Amino acid sequence: PEAHIHLKTDDQDLFDYSVEVAEAHEKYRIVEKNENISEIRQSRPELNIQTYYERLHIDKKKTIKYLLLAKNG
Repeated sequence: PEAHIHLKTDDQDLFDYSVEVAEAHEKYRIVEKNENISEIRQSRPELNIQTYYERLHIDKKKTIKYLLLAKNG
């Protein structure tokens, strides 16, 4: 019941769709939404954990977006 969903992606369409679905879903709420996590990495150490693919995208200068969801109630 207190779990969170963390989504990081370089894909704008996936990010936009995820935001849209989360906003329409009554059981979840958006806690945080950020279009460029490089701006907040310093203050959020958990965002410094990078997958293999995330590192590849960062090396290609792609912007990584971040969405944090929590379950209501």
